Amino acid sequence: MKAQARSKMKYLAVLLTIVAIFIINLSIETGIFQKSKIDSRDLKYWSYDESEFIENASAFSIEGDNETCWLLIHSYVATPLEMSELAHEINIGLNHTVFVPLLEGHSQVPSELLGKNLDYWYLQISEELLKVQRKCNKVNVLGSSLSVPIVLKLAEENELNAIFALNSFIYMPYKVVRVLPLRTFIYLFTPFVHYNKKIEIAQINNPEGREIHVAYWNMPYQPIRDSFQFIDESRDNLNKIDEPVFIAHSMKDPTAGKKSAEVIYENVNSGVKELKWYNNSSHVLLLDYDKIALIRDIINFGE
Repeated sequence: MKAQARSKMKYLAVLLTIVAIFIINLSIETGIFQKSKIDSRDLKYWSYDESEFIENASAFSIEGDNETCWLLIHSYVATPLEMSELAHEINIGLNHTVFVPLLEGHSQVPSELLGKNLDYWYLQISEELLKVQRKCNKVNVLGSSLSVPIVLKLAEENELNAIFALNSFIYMPYKVVRVLPLRTFIYLFTPFVHYNKKIEIAQINNPEGREIHVAYWNMPYQPIRDSFQFIDESRDNLNKIDEPVFIAHSMKDPTAGKKSAEVIYENVNSGVKELKWYNNSSHVLLLDYDKIALIRDIINFGE
């Protein structure tokens, strides 16, 4: 009997430890029961212009030769500034015209993202693509993280010149500290935790990259939760893609699982496709230690 009692106590201790870790993690990382404070950190941190947008973080374009144009789509909670160096290098190196739109709800405050998702942004970017196609003979489209499913669906439904997928957000790696898989966590707890309270502005190993990155400090979960179906559908239709595809992924990306890159590479029907791994960067590839090599690889593939 004593042995059974000790065994039960051990199981109870393990269970309580798991619950304690889960609760501590929630209180540190999320806005649990703090929905009203979703904008507070960003309002204090960023400077805003007269239109109530974060200063110097708007959509932009760079004029060049319109034979080939590029549409660069920034990642979730970030801004077009994420694509700035790449856009300028493409224009300098290839003399191509580059368009970098602002996904609606970004460059303001996190609450502006609520009610939006990949379906919403896909319609926005589809309209942007039509504008670019009217001006240019060929169009390359590039996305980062959560915008990659948009790029994939564009290629599935349109004729593009080439597509580029950086640290694709399709599968998410498992973290023991979160107890549950991230997708399950977001799906079940979004109504209560509301948003992620980021400790750093972004997952960027290079401190210089973190210093210049412009993104929301609080990351709403709802748009991600409401985008799971879109992500799954874009993944399930990869066989419809026959355009040249360049896939770049960080070996140690803590947010987007390596399986994301592998699944894209294995399932597209492209005659020309390339998958490259980068060893020194985290999730925001274009602002990390491998950015020079990455930009060179993108330009070489897009020539």
